[in-house]
Amino acid sequence: MIGVVKESIKILIKGTARLGIVWPFVFFFSRVVQEVKPDDGVASIDKPVLLALNPDRFVSDLNILANSKNFRILKVSFKWQTMLLALFWPSNISSLFKLKRYYNPEDNEPVIKIQKQIRKFMKKFLRSLYSRLNVNCVIGAGILYSQDYEWGLVSNSIGVPYVVMHRENIYSPTFYKKGLQDIFRQMNKFAGEYIIVHNEMMKSTIIDSGFVSPEKISSLGCLRMDEYCRRIQSLNTTTNSRKTGKRRKKVTFFSFTYASSIKSKSYDCPDEHFSKNRDSGFIDLFEHVHASIAQLAIQNKDVEFVIKPKWGGKWMDEIEYVLNKNGYKPENIDNLTITPDVNAQDLIVGSDVICSFGSTTILEAAITDKPIVIPNFDEASNPEYSKYIRFKDEYNIFDIANSVSEFEELVINRLKNPEVSEDCMQKRYALFEKYVSSMAGNALDKYVKVISQVINERR
Repeated sequence: MIGVVKESIKILIKGTARLGIVWPFVFFFSRVVQEVKPDDGVASIDKPVLLALNPDRFVSDLNILANSKNFRILKVSFKWQTMLLALFWPSNISSLFKLKRYYNPEDNEPVIKIQKQIRKFMKKFLRSLYSRLNVNCVIGAGILYSQDYEWGLVSNSIGVPYVVMHRENIYSPTFYKKGLQDIFRQMNKFAGEYIIVHNEMMKSTIIDSGFVSPEKISSLGCLRMDEYCRRIQSLNTTTNSRKTGKRRKKVTFFSFTYASSIKSKSYDCPDEHFSKNRDSGFIDLFEHVHASIAQLAIQNKDVEFVIKPKWGGKWMDEIEYVLNKNGYKPENIDNLTITPDVNAQDLIVGSDVICSFGSTTILEAAITDKPIVIPNFDEASNPEYSKYIRFKDEYNIFDIANSVSEFEELVINRLKNPEVSEDCMQKRYALFEKYVSSMAGNALDKYVKVISQVINERR
């Protein structure tokens, strides 16, 4: 009986939407849309209002914008955003987006019909919602987020600019550039007003694909790096960031996945970072580096070792699997911590040696005057995999281990001799600015200027 009632309610809601009746949805969304308050709790009510789509993808960017007091930040949850779209989307919508048929339907009549229905409803719905919430601009965190596509396109068409602050930015090798351009070409033209990316490489990649015109995109750096850059420069200039005082020395290893940026048949889904049968990707490298960290922890009880995966779940399971396979019980190693629940930048600042592979943490650690050890053996030394490895052309400014034994030796030797030359540091700064953000820590000023300009121009 309960199931019948629920199904009846779903049919009623869907029917209401398809009849173009928007007031119930406006009433509901005006209450579930939340405000991102500044840290001091005082919002700037007289400032332009930005509505963030898919807000969890922004990480700390929304808080940074709110704290700037230049905007009032609202957010609509991914859950409600997609449930509204699901009133119109067919059950196979994921495959349509994956094949880029939704973005560029050409003569696909069923897709075109769906788009006409949803856009007719969304125009009426968003005009009313934005009027009630005083929304001046809609922001998204990624060009390829399919759930943002209709919201952004329709918002832009009714005079509320859609700005994408694109978080996913290519970090070498150039192999990825062609793959991204192929995707953008299949997507037709950008349906929003403006795109902000972190670096010039990503900017040129998007422009060269024809996805957006040069006057509608800027390379402004990374918001969350402003405070970090100032923090690191303060450490590097006013104190010796390697001084440990009475604390134990610390080695942090930023874990990687089997896929580690590989794009192959085994990783068509971006969420499949670990091949099911452990037969594709950096399998041996993953096992040997994690086992080496455990071994180093056992042999050096006076040193603290941390393994940080980006998230838990399957990633933690795979780490536990390879350690158990090699005879290590993490719970019995007192000076070894394995956790995703710690801030990466805090770990970098508090560590004496950093180990990483194929991760942007290499760039974040690069601007500290600390040793960075990168494993370059097993699959990483195989020419078949070389095109997938990030920052390989810049390996000369890091400590490169070409075997398991060399990896372990480098970690211990660099704990004892951590100096990094001034020439090396200058090259590291240049690398960071090339791919991530300006060392001046002024990305926020640039973002505020561009977003404000876009809003004013549309007004």
